[in-house]
Amino acid sequence: MDFSMRDAMKGTVAWSVGECTEALKWYYQLLQTPKDDWDLTPRGGAIKDKTGRICQFNLNMLNPKNQISKHLSERYGNMAAYHSSRLQNIVDFLRDYSQKLEAEELGKQTDSGFEPCKELMEALCRLPYSKREIVNDQMYHRFKYKEVIAKARELLGEDK
Repeated sequence: MDFSMRDAMKGTVAWSVGECTEALKWYYQLLQTPKDDWDLTPRGGAIKDKTGRICQFNLNMLNPKNQISKHLSERYGNMAAYHSSRLQNIVDFLRDYSQKLEAEELGKQTDSGFEPCKELMEALCRLPYSKREIVNDQMYHRFKYKEVIAKARELLGEDK
């Protein structure tokens, strides 16, 4: 599959529930691990800017998002960008809505983080991001809460 930034940013590439759940558990475990134990090997890259000039950059490996990207790129190669984007959107969604999701009985808060039910996780692994947000003049694509809940309820066989 040829990489498409558009597909990665809009969440049009689904991910298996099992693999995504495993990555989410890895992320929660990472957050409980002292940063001294993280792999802080310098990582970076280079990109061409609009003028064609090569710009080099270094990643802050103390940032959990960069640890996620590293972990997923080692495991999934050229699919890592799709999965990294989806995992970060899932993490943000579960963080932002954990209380509402628990009240909806779609998961529970644990010591390591929010644990979604299988159907909620399946919805998050399949649905594209249909909500658009602009933050600091940059467009972000996110999950719509109502769509995720509706899909999870459908998968549960409920009409709530």
